[in-house]
Amino acid sequence: MSRSNRSRPWKTIRSVVADDDSTLGMLIRRADEFRRCEESLKGYLDLPGAESLRVAAIEGGALVLVVDSAARGARLRFHAPRIVAHVARSLGRTDLHRLEIRVRPER
Repeated sequence: MSRSNRSRPWKTIRSVVADDDSTLGMLIRRADEFRRCEESLKGYLDLPGAESLRVAAIEGGALVLVVDSAARGARLRFHAPRIVAHVARSLGRTDLHRLEIRVRPER
């Protein structure tokens, strides 16, 4: 280790996570948003298999969900306007306008 690396001040994990510009802080906030979105949807949707859905992304005006079967995906697509409106309200995301479903069967 070079001398210059040892002379840098140490940062606490808490300060790195709280830093809006740190990669770790951004990842943690994004993961928390996904978790809150999943919990909200699972409580809101009264559909069989809703517990298996996962949030893959929230970007570019789209909420991307991953489900384990094509049938569950079709059921969610049918309720897309309702799902998008609920998530936009619960997360305060006015930029959400569409739902994308990806099917990834469990192994």
